[in-house]
Amino acid sequence: MDKQAPTNITAVAVYLPEQWPQLLATAQDADQLEATWEEWYKILQEAKQNLARHGIICIDVTVDVDALLKYCRENNLPNNGSTRAEFAAHVLQEQRKHIVAWGKKRKKKRRK
Repeated sequence: MDKQAPTNITAVAVYLPEQWPQLLATAQDADQLEATWEEWYKILQEAKQNLARHGIICIDVTVDVDALLKYCRENNLPNNGSTRAEFAAHVLQEQRKHIVAWGKKRKKKRRK
C-alpha cells in the first residue's frame, strides 16, 4: 500500500485577534485586509470550506506577527499577502521537521 502524504495540503496563516491591529499597521497591503479580525476570520472560514470542497486540506498555522516581521526583515521581504503565505508554509515545514525528528528519537528509545 502506498503511504504517500496527500499532495493537496496548504498552510493557512491564522492570526491572533490581539495582533490584528499590529498586522494592519505593518502590512503593505493593509488596504486589502478586513478592518477587523472578526471580519477576516469569517472570510477565512468560508475560504477554508471552499478549499475543502475542492479536496484541499488546510492546516492552520498560527502566525505571530513579531515573528513574521522578523522573517520579513531577515529575508528583505515586504509584509504582504504573498510573504505571509510563504511564512505560514515555512512555519509549517519547520513544525513538520521537528515532529519527524521527535518521532525518530522516540522510535530509537523504544528499540533500546
